Amino acid sequence: MKKTICILLTFAMLLSVCLPAAASTPSVSAGNRISLATLGPYATHGNHQTRTVHTSHGDYAAYVTSSYTDGNGNTVSKWKLFRIDTATGTYKAIFTGEKFDDSSQVSLIVDRDENIWAVTSTSDFLRHYDIEGLDLRAHKYDPKTGEVTSYETINTNGGAYDWYGYGMSFYDSTNNRIVCMHAGGDYKAGSQTGASFNWTYFDIETGRWSRSIRYAKIPARHCYMYGYIDDRGGLVLLAQRDIEVKSLGYPEVGNNTGLSSADLQYMSQNGIKRQAADYAWDQLDLYYFPDIYKSSEVYTYNVAEADYSKVTGTQDERYTLEKRLSNYYPVNQNNNGGDILWVENKNGMTLLHITYNTAYVQAAIDRSKGIESRWYHQVWDMTDPTHAKRLYSSPIILEGGIADDAKDGGGYSFRLYKDTESNMYLVSGHLGKISLYRIVKDKDSYNYTYEKVGSSVLASGLDNLVNISSHRGGSHIDNTINVMYAASNKYQFVSLTIDPPANTEQKVTCTEHSYYVSSILSTEPTCTETGENVYRCSLCNDIYTEVVPTIPHSFTEYVFPPTCTSVGYYEGYCGFCGLFEERELPASGHSLVHVTTESTCSTFGKTESHCENCSYTESKTLPKKEHSYEKGVCTECGAADPYYSESDDYTLGDINADGAINGKDSNQQRQIISGSAMPTENERLAADVNADSAINGIDANILSKFLAGALGSLE
Repeated sequence: MKKTICILLTFAMLLSVCLPAAASTPSVSAGNRISLATLGPYATHGNHQTRTVHTSHGDYAAYVTSSYTDGNGNTVSKWKLFRIDTATGTYKAIFTGEKFDDSSQVSLIVDRDENIWAVTSTSDFLRHYDIEGLDLRAHKYDPKTGEVTSYETINTNGGAYDWYGYGMSFYDSTNNRIVCMHAGGDYKAGSQTGASFNWTYFDIETGRWSRSIRYAKIPARHCYMYGYIDDRGGLVLLAQRDIEVKSLGYPEVGNNTGLSSADLQYMSQNGIKRQAADYAWDQLDLYYFPDIYKSSEVYTYNVAEADYSKVTGTQDERYTLEKRLSNYYPVNQNNNGGDILWVENKNGMTLLHITYNTAYVQAAIDRSKGIESRWYHQVWDMTDPTHAKRLYSSPIILEGGIADDAKDGGGYSFRLYKDTESNMYLVSGHLGKISLYRIVKDKDSYNYTYEKVGSSVLASGLDNLVNISSHRGGSHIDNTINVMYAASNKYQFVSLTIDPPANTEQKVTCTEHSYYVSSILSTEPTCTETGENVYRCSLCNDIYTEVVPTIPHSFTEYVFPPTCTSVGYYEGYCGFCGLFEERELPASGHSLVHVTTESTCSTFGKTESHCENCSYTESKTLPKKEHSYEKGVCTECGAADPYYSESDDYTLGDINADGAINGKDSNQQRQIISGSAMPTENERLAADVNADSAINGIDANILSKFLAGALGSLE
């Protein structure tokens, strides 16, 4: 996820940690001045601060020394890597390479084994005009063997906007990698299209370029990038906006629109020259990429905002000679003499020091004509780069007052250096002199002064283009600074050695803390480990922590469902910690639907069942119901009762079986007793009312009493 946060921070004087305070003044001595090989065209263009490195086995420099046009019309630049012997004042070219285009983009880096790496970047826009990007190639010089190994070329094509731009390389000492950044965009066939940072890296351990090209879109092309890579894989980058003046509604430098022949004659007669630059360096921005290897996320902070308040008139009026001579355009740049310095002090804070130039010039006519060109020093708290905060911003005041190019007769150069005791210095180049100033912080506030160290070193022909060795390129820090400057069409080289005093960093506390949660220092909880919220005081850097409990596992679940007759399985995999869980799921059993046919007394019934989830069926026979007999006959089906006997069907005294016991039955009983009637079995049983198996007068007497009401029943 890409995140762009633009913040314009206001300067606030905050009490916090003391950096080096004034003690004894250090001294400085200069070594032999060495005149290196002749500069090639554009050799000083893009003053990237990566021309020279200082190591324990010697000093090195690299730059473009010449160029030519090949048979296909391509511009080919020759560059050389030099080893410099400061003791004897001599140098030797140890490698000569070529690259397409006329830019001077050669970066020198020292790895942790003190091998020298030269990384060249070639703008494909100049080379092909149809495939834009940046060709990158790495060359390693092994000081032990004296051999130079050249590695494969890779192109950054594939980003958001790959048009012509600028390349810069940074050393990641933690991961032993070289990160290469390309800032491009803004131009294609004369139209503004957008811009981006594109980057990849070279892995020193494997000797291979990463094939992953990342990019982050930005509103306008930037150039001249100075940066540091922190131990978390984050990149802090300072870059100046490089924007077409016509896109801002201002006249192009080389455009005659609005000028009459009389205007052009006046300019010629009065020495008013025109500069061949159609772009403006009008704004300076600070970028932080939290993880350059895994993300394109970027945080943006404004260092120096473009101020067009000194530009008047309508767009048409700005093309007239009057407005070209009266309008002053803003310049905010770090290229010609600016720098950044990454410092971790004893209080645990990480500070970024920046030097840059703010000017108002007649950009549409003559860049050398300006009403103000002041140099500034800013300090940013980068302990948590996602919450970067500007602590200090002020003009650089030297012994002669504010450093102002317009007032002091020429361009300054203020490069930044940190010695072995973490003292900070300005290495200044100005009008034929190289001077060293120690940066001294006020004890109780963020105010800085600049103490001159020793005498200035004469540098005949020096204007302002000074390059120094810097620890951000991996240079060995032993209080010796390589200084290179352009003069007489050559790079001149001199080394400065500092004898520093003891470091005087102090720690102070604040009376009332102002805490916030540091997203960089804090850690998120996982499913296996607790996290930690780190609360940091924005004033004195005091911190306290609190534990954040673990979070539940985030399982990706796979379920193999059970069937009616077989078991299933559950599998869960946590994508964060790799925990794997599995368990058996019991068979579900059949889900039966029953259809029943009821039985009768003559037929069997049955229950038929089938499973809703599979093809299983079953059938069960139901027994017949019992017959319901009455007088030997089933009332349901009419079947005869096989066990029925008429002897079972009589009533005592009801001899004629008419359902009533009366005189008729008494008469029939007398006939049976007298022998005049032969009874059936049931008649016999009904007449034998005393059930003694004999029908006689006793039976007749009992029946008579019953009929007379003397007996309640015959039972």
